[in-house]
Amino acid sequence: MDQEQSEYLAALLGLYSHQEFILLFLEQTSGPDRLWIVKTPRSPELVIEALRRLNFTPVIVRTPKDQIEIWFIDILERHANVLKVLTPDVNGSADLTLGGAEMLGNQDRTTAIKGWRK
Repeated sequence: MDQEQSEYLAALLGLYSHQEFILLFLEQTSGPDRLWIVKTPRSPELVIEALRRLNFTPVIVRTPKDQIEIWFIDILERHANVLKVLTPDVNGSADLTLGGAEMLGNQDRTTAIKGWRK
């Protein structure tokens, strides 16, 4: 999927979900940003405790099947050291994807919705 299609789908998601912002990540072999997905068998409570102990937010914590996934987009690879500490701390394994991140939207929800409709 190319960037234009991804931005279109992100705008639809923003519109239908009444969001102010959508964070879009596009895989690129030489991209400056990183998508980290840390998979762990630990409980959500222990994962959240580890995230708080490291003062590490914002992240997405997902609970598919019998594991927890921690998703984080590392802009310009600024948080790699924390993620390298977090991964073994939660007895996890990390998948790393190179790419580019883009924040779409506006703090004013009405303005954001107008933008999504364009």
